[in-house]
Amino acid sequence: MSPFAKTLEIRTSPHFLSGYSVDTIMFNVVLALLPAAGFAVYAFGLAGLLTLATAVISCVVTEHLICRLTNRASTVGDWSVTITTRSSGRSPVQRRM
Repeated sequence: MSPFAKTLEIRTSPHFLSGYSVDTIMFNVVLALLPAAGFAVYAFGLAGLLTLATAVISCVVTEHLICRLTNRASTVGDWSVTITTRSSGRSPVQRRM
């Protein structure tokens, strides 16, 4: 097979074909992250819980305010900000070890 015979296939995202909305997929990811968040609270105690709660609340409020300031519809309801929070919310607690 010559190198010029290769083709690039461009396809749609999987959720377009499955019929699931972005909201549903993001919510399922949040549910999948709950055991990790629960273990972080178990391992680090109240500090872990407070870090996660502070990160989630501040990220949700910040995203909502930025959407309001830029005259866009709020994207808080699609759960994506919560996923971003989960990855950033655990790191300050883990650094204390």
